[in-house]
Amino acid sequence: MIRSSAMMRRMATRGIDWTGLAGKVSSTGARGEIARLRAVYDDINADVIKANEPVADIDWKAYQSKISTPGLVDEFKGVYESLNIPSFENTRAAEADQILNKLVGEAKAAMDASEARAVELEAQLAAMESNKTTTETTIDDVQAQYPHIKTEVEQEIKDQEWGKGIVN
Repeated sequence: MIRSSAMMRRMATRGIDWTGLAGKVSSTGARGEIARLRAVYDDINADVIKANEPVADIDWKAYQSKISTPGLVDEFKGVYESLNIPSFENTRAAEADQILNKLVGEAKAAMDASEARAVELEAQLAAMESNKTTTETTIDDVQAQYPHIKTEVEQEIKDQEWGKGIVN
């Protein structure tokens, strides 16, 4: 009972942010699957809580009053009380916790890398948007955006290299 109580406390501290999880998906089908997963999770938790409740003692006197065969209830009681049921010892919880913590760490590292990459891509996109040229863009606009091109073009004009980069 002590081990299962400790497990219950450990599970209680590992709550799942269902709203946050549902907010990370965009399709209604995915939201439905998350809702289904939550229902299964809640069912399992309810079963764990129910299994963790203490079992009521057997009312041997009630059985003696209902069963007319003499000595039968006493025999069952004797056999029941002589049972030696070993307690469960979870020897793999530490290993499972270690694996879980490793996986959580890897997931957080992947999440951090993804967020950093997203910031990087947003910066690239902003740079592309600010440097975008259209049919309305003038040569002065291009030269202001790309000053290295301006100096290169001026050098080509000075050197009279009219087809440089166009003709082989």
